[in-house]
Amino acid sequence: MGKTVGFNYKQISETLLKCLDNCKKDICIFIHKNADGDCLGAGLGLGLWLQNRGFNAKIISSNNFSESYTWMPNSMNLLIYDSIFKNAVIEHIEKSNLIFCVDFSQKCRIDEELVKLIENKNKTIFVIDHHLEESEFKGFNFINNLATSTCEMLYEVLKNINKKEITEDIAKCIYVGIITDTGKFMTSNMNYHVHEIAAELLKSNNINVAEIQNNIYCNNSLVRMRFLGYVLSKCLRIIPDCKTSYISISQEDYSKFYLRPGDTDGIVNYGLSLKGTILTAMFNEKKDGIYISFRSVGDFAVNEFAKTYFNGGGHKNAAGGFSKLSLKETVNNFVNIIKKLNNIQNGKKI
Repeated sequence: MGKTVGFNYKQISETLLKCLDNCKKDICIFIHKNADGDCLGAGLGLGLWLQNRGFNAKIISSNNFSESYTWMPNSMNLLIYDSIFKNAVIEHIEKSNLIFCVDFSQKCRIDEELVKLIENKNKTIFVIDHHLEESEFKGFNFINNLATSTCEMLYEVLKNINKKEITEDIAKCIYVGIITDTGKFMTSNMNYHVHEIAAELLKSNNINVAEIQNNIYCNNSLVRMRFLGYVLSKCLRIIPDCKTSYISISQEDYSKFYLRPGDTDGIVNYGLSLKGTILTAMFNEKKDGIYISFRSVGDFAVNEFAKTYFNGGGHKNAAGGFSKLSLKETVNNFVNIIKKLNNIQNGKKI
């Protein structure tokens, strides 16, 4: 269990096939809260592959996801736990003895009740993820922090089993995960191999790239656009001389708009687009605490920063954190930490 770097995808494929040999017909695939394109792509794509092999695989999420992804293949087989499907989710978990956790390995990424339901001695848990944290689940944990996305990993696993089983719909799901988690091939961990995978997906399948890009990035509601304008004009701040920006959004701010799930996706990146900025953060005030998104460029490792100061983790240039303090206290804490780190770096007396 735990981090695995440079592991053999053939080994994962063989382990997966052995798990399926000992599996009942029903299978659960869990994706994390506030699902993004990568976990949806991996969950839906894996679900399609299993369904094509005759399994009754259902994708399960703790909460709803952005309408920008509702067009994706197999989304009709996704069950939302905090909805009318709650009893159906519980029933399907009880019938399943094989559980997949895709794009996460931390228990806090799904509902606490779901964790209790799947941590059963009669169930096998299979984690496939590309984040740095060591897995909190007992079972088969395949974590490659060198991969740009979980969908990249899924492609390698399925290709090792039988490339011909990667259908057009599965290819679309994997492609979505790759382009969204690499910021349309712009993240610092991009490499030629990821471009090769994308090229293979396009070459072997009838994928309309323009249509996919339009569905994801050109499908904003008027409410989201107005909310974005409000955030950039009222909530965006900079920390002078620290190459840092941040956005803080209160519950009162949210109440002014009729937002849908996913309407805040990607807003944190606007802070990083400011000239000269190397670090940005977005603070979201929710009922249970402050959820924080961190983004950086270059050598500033936000995963270590989030882990050290804000109970979080993630990737070198994209991470998340959480605070139980008030929104004002959390933001002030962040500002003070950044100023202190900046003074240390510049050799100033603190």
